[in-house]
Amino acid sequence: LLRKFGVHLVVIVRNATNDDCSQIAALGGELHRISSLSPMDYDEAKTATSIASFIDQGQFVQVMDDGLICGYLIGAAFPSWFGYDLIATDFAWYVSPGHKGSGALRMMRSFIKWCKAKGVKQIRPGVSTGDKRAVEIYKRLGFSTAGENLLMTL
Repeated sequence: LLRKFGVHLVVIVRNATNDDCSQIAALGGELHRISSLSPMDYDEAKTATSIASFIDQGQFVQVMDDGLICGYLIGAAFPSWFGYDLIATDFAWYVSPGHKGSGALRMMRSFIKWCKAKGVKQIRPGVSTGDKRAVEIYKRLGFSTAGENLLMTL
């Protein structure tokens, strides 16, 4: 439960619907501004369309909802480029600052469960914000480091 202005709000973690895409995309702008992707453009309408496509393809899109979307996790599973085993990644996992700790872990645990049910062999998430706390959360969930992410801005 969250306490806002003396009112308890229940945060529900649920599968996203196409009706949620514009709210997720708006919240996505917050993540974009603090990530290493921030020098690149961000188009909210294109983002909403991409999210709808993930939903329509049966990929993983969950939201935290307390009346408004306050967090989301977007992930996908696909065959590796070198074989047939499935690999998964989270494209975006974000919770607005006032809602940290209220459902983020439930979304990631749900994503892991979804990946297991799909037969995924590896989940390969990333942290584009440089947030060491996020890395520690992944490790507590059983993830380990595997290489380094590098960047060259052109």
